[in-house]
Amino acid sequence: PAKKPNKAITIIAIVVAALVVLGVIGSVAENAFMSTDQKIEAWIDDSGRSHANSYDNDLLDCEIFARNDSLVFSYQYKTDLIDEKATGEMLQKSLNNYSSTYKNTYDTLKRDVPGAKSVIIEYLNKNGKVIASKEYK
Repeated sequence: PAKKPNKAITIIAIVVAALVVLGVIGSVAENAFMSTDQKIEAWIDDSGRSHANSYDNDLLDCEIFARNDSLVFSYQYKTDLIDEKATGEMLQKSLNNYSSTYKNTYDTLKRDVPGAKSVIIEYLNKNGKVIASKEYK
């Protein structure tokens, strides 16, 4: 004769299955009510917040955050620049040269957060004025 499953094990299995389903449904429901910026912030926490911490140095601070449905990498100089205009032009040229790298970042973000509009890289002087910036879509 076939052995009947233990009722306690069956009940535990049903409860565990229900918790898994509720957990999945809960996270899907929670995600449905999040703004795109909130989803990008969650993506940053999963993917790249450590980049900002590893990039901080004596010359630049780095912040990564969501703004207006875009992922923003904001690098701010800690000291006054000797030639702000020349530095801005050099940085702008660099941003143009690395377009494929940042475009790949956008493609990954867009795959994970479909509402994301772009990736923005910006460099700011010590006072917070943008000296170079580029948006990748």
